[in-house]
Amino acid sequence: SMGSWISTVQAEVLSIIKLIKEHPMCKDVRIALVGYRDHPPQDQMVARVMPFTTDSSTITAGVTAMYASGGGDGPECMTDGMYEAVNLDWRPSAAKAVVVITDAPPHGLPGQGGDGFPNGCPCGRHWYTQAASLREMGVTCYTVGCGLYGEVVNVYKAIAHVTRGVYVPLTNTHLLVPLIIGAAEVEIDRQRVAELVLEEITSRKKEFDQLFASSSSSSSNNNNNNNNDDVPNTANDNEKEDVFVSALTKGLLKEKVKVRALRIEKGKMSVDFREATQDDIILALADLRRSNKITYY
Repeated sequence: SMGSWISTVQAEVLSIIKLIKEHPMCKDVRIALVGYRDHPPQDQMVARVMPFTTDSSTITAGVTAMYASGGGDGPECMTDGMYEAVNLDWRPSAAKAVVVITDAPPHGLPGQGGDGFPNGCPCGRHWYTQAASLREMGVTCYTVGCGLYGEVVNVYKAIAHVTRGVYVPLTNTHLLVPLIIGAAEVEIDRQRVAELVLEEITSRKKEFDQLFASSSSSSSNNNNNNNNDDVPNTANDNEKEDVFVSALTKGLLKEKVKVRALRIEKGKMSVDFREATQDDIILALADLRRSNKITYY
């Protein structure tokens, strides 16, 4: 369905690859390519993957070889494309980004006449679930709409929002490279916050071990002997997590840790600094849990 856009999209993608490879911050860049169309009988190609490589010429050749074909209905199997992105060989400690470029909605979106699969993608998955998986993996999605409008735009804005990315129309793709580079800088800040959180947890390990004691009675008894004002008595698991996050947040706020924040206004991007918040703590805890650096929470 990308017939009227394919040449422009190819030129933009090739430009993005070139600029990212040339940027001084991007010394060890790996790039992958996922192309998708649709399920039979709408099309015979569902998704095609070129795995991560440091050889940008391989990806460039793949982009150049792409062509628009098939597409018996309007919606496409974008959910399959995102599923393939989730399952790429991501490096845990890298700054990770996905650029989704599309001119069509996913299957199952209400109000899309002629959808060959109105009940959702035949793969049995949902696009929002894939976006949530990418977020859990620390991957930011930047979505690019080609001639989209209405509810379809909202889908791609939602994907960007849930992964802490940005939606831009194709006419504003000049923002993508600074956004991706900015995201790499934000990732550095995120790793720094995670290190500070781990230091705080390590220095107060006894308190937090008591808080997350396996039995309610043990937890209650241990907490009665805990004189730290940040860690009050509690037996409920949800309350324990709230107390844990609150205690860590207080510790980090005392340090007045600054992190970058990306902003887009009137077609221009800027980078500001803000103080770390509880959301940053929660994100850091998720990163630490994924890397098995903490066992509770």
